[in-house]
Amino acid sequence: MDAKERRVVVSMATVTAAILLSGAASLGSNVLVVRLDAVGSLIELVALAITYVALRRAKAAPSDDFNYGLGKLENLCGLLFAQVQIVYLAVFVWLAVGRLGDPAPPQGAGWGVLLYVYGAVVTGLMMRWSAALNRESPSPVAQSLWRGYQIKFWANVTTGTVLALAALFPDQPLTQYLDPLNVLALCTLRLRNIHRMLKESGRDLLDAAVDEHVRLIILRELARRFDAYDDLLGYETRRSPGATFVTIHLGFTADRPLADVFDAVETLTRSIEEHVPGARVSIVPHKATVPAAAQAAPLVETS
Repeated sequence: MDAKERRVVVSMATVTAAILLSGAASLGSNVLVVRLDAVGSLIELVALAITYVALRRAKAAPSDDFNYGLGKLENLCGLLFAQVQIVYLAVFVWLAVGRLGDPAPPQGAGWGVLLYVYGAVVTGLMMRWSAALNRESPSPVAQSLWRGYQIKFWANVTTGTVLALAALFPDQPLTQYLDPLNVLALCTLRLRNIHRMLKESGRDLLDAAVDEHVRLIILRELARRFDAYDDLLGYETRRSPGATFVTIHLGFTADRPLADVFDAVETLTRSIEEHVPGARVSIVPHKATVPAAAQAAPLVETS
């Protein structure tokens, strides 16, 4: 079991505990977030279980049917987390608008404060844990876990604050509106989170090129060994969770020994893979489009 799988298993245990606590709290409370947490956590638990199975499948070696492996299952899991957030968003907005039209004083706010203080501590620790995973091994699943715990942490903080105010000032009419307003504020965070998850997971599924930083590293290594080949015809890149695929097309003149071509391919491949984590480099040799004599000709200043 690798680091990502362990995080998912721990997340499943944490969500299960949250379901039990939120379910018990919702029995004596009419606070929207408390009730929604119980239902939302149940949906999230199903998504995490599917993610765990997908991560196990994604570790399968490349085959004749899937030459590049099944790494992009992680991207599909990222989209699954985004869909769960969309369900959250739709239900949250619908119930919050309904509560604004028919406000009710919060009930069961007293001990709910302790529940959400505990939740803020646990989700804060899980947020730091998933952030470390995202730095060590970036992937759609790691990013989704990290962003999901960010939302949960702030939801626990703001909900605990709302419940504390409701417990301290039970007779104030304004406290009736704090609960639905808190839900709508959390919806804005979820909407931003959905956009980021769709963007990050969708780019790899569309075979988007690597970012500019990685491209500069590739060009730097090619420039450092410019004398090993005669022409750069182009290169393509694409990302997959845990791997970066790089294909480089180099031109070689007919008078260059075949052993030199093999040495150039091996040296450049090793150099790029050392500087780009997870890189899988393929170098395709071609006949140079520019004659060697023209490449070696000195520059002549013209008046």
